[in-house]
Amino acid sequence: MRKVLLLTLLLFACKPKPPPVNGLGPYVLGETKLATGKRRARCQPDGKIMWCFGAPAIKVGDQPAAVDLYFDGQGDDASLIEIALRIRGCNIDAVDAALRTALGPSTQRRGRKLFWRSKFSFVAARLRVDGNACEVNFVDPKDTTRIAKLREEK
Repeated sequence: MRKVLLLTLLLFACKPKPPPVNGLGPYVLGETKLATGKRRARCQPDGKIMWCFGAPAIKVGDQPAAVDLYFDGQGDDASLIEIALRIRGCNIDAVDAALRTALGPSTQRRGRKLFWRSKFSFVAARLRVDGNACEVNFVDPKDTTRIAKLREEK
């Protein structure tokens, strides 16, 4: 009995931690350039940044997510600063499980809002807070203004 308990404890203690995430699929915060965004999506200026939408969907668990990309300027060498996903008809349990598998346990949770912080990214997930969609945002962890807005959103 003692050996089984010890082995069980070791298996759980040695469970590898998910690697830090700084992107999704072909999109990496700070590395993907606007030129790539233009090849994969339709882009238009949004103030000083560039917003790209209509990129190929990415799966979160088994659910397709619409992808919006935001770049820190309008030149082809502008860097990716945010990845925004929208999952319509969201299955909360499936999305929550997929995010926990990919990112590990959230560093903060408020109801249906989950947050992960690492030195590579800040991730905010809104699991059907209003309506039937889930939203997941990956942003540069140094973008404190955007992080504050994501934390404040209803």
